[in-house]
Amino acid sequence: MIFEFEKKVRFGEIDEAGIVYFPRFFNFYHLAMEEFFEQVVGVPYAEVIKKWKVGFPTVHVETDFFRPVVYGDVLVIAMTFPKLGHSSVRMRYRTRRKSDDSAMADAQLTTACVDMTTFRARKIPENLREIFERYASDEPPSGEELVVR
Repeated sequence: MIFEFEKKVRFGEIDEAGIVYFPRFFNFYHLAMEEFFEQVVGVPYAEVIKKWKVGFPTVHVETDFFRPVVYGDVLVIAMTFPKLGHSSVRMRYRTRRKSDDSAMADAQLTTACVDMTTFRARKIPENLREIFERYASDEPPSGEELVVR
């Protein structure tokens, strides 16, 4: 299965060149993750952190950017979980422009599962592991090349 999140690009997310400033993509991915927890897990991510005392900080990032994203673009961010470790999760975010289905970026973020009281690695809770497994994907990277317009 794939979880999809739509994000409209706002004026404050573009830079002087008129395109989305690349670090903003990581905010988009975090928004997708928060929506995943709320919509699929059924619990807001803030509650997972504060009440469950479980967090998923990012520890590694790999991203390819294919095309510039501009103000007003609506992005569809497809999220999957291609790799689950004992205490880590790799989350993949494929970003496409909704209007023409063009690939815009492809990112893989590895997160550690941590106990928010001690900030030490911990086993992924079984209820979350079962949900993440339903959204597992072993698709190879898209392999698209950078296109500059």
